[in-house]
Amino acid sequence: MELLYTKFDKYMKDDWGYVYGDLYEALKGADEVFTPPYAGTSLEAVACGVPVIIIANEGNLINPLVNYGKGEIWDIAFNEQDVKKHYDNLLKYKNNNLNKVEKIACWYKENFFVEPTEENIVRAFEFN
Repeated sequence: MELLYTKFDKYMKDDWGYVYGDLYEALKGADEVFTPPYAGTSLEAVACGVPVIIIANEGNLINPLVNYGKGEIWDIAFNEQDVKKHYDNLLKYKNNNLNKVEKIACWYKENFFVEPTEENIVRAFEFN
């Protein structure tokens, strides 16, 4: 059985690599993140202000993101040409629009994450 990450190899440049370990530590040094279509890592990376490319196929797209920030901090690639195009476009956008990218990241944090207090957990899981 082919490991999931080996499916990304054809998109890899020589200076790119896979990251293992603490996600938030890895995101601190990342220019961009590539994820499969169903990964919550997409949401976490965008909320940290790191551009994301979701690598999908037409029949397998479960996107954890909403349209906000598409083409600015995240995009979807269906083939190798899309990956190359989105990589360059997202990196260029981030470098030229850092305040806008930070605003998008903040919006994702505010709308998808809550502090794990007892009150928020009870409310989120309807433990009333």
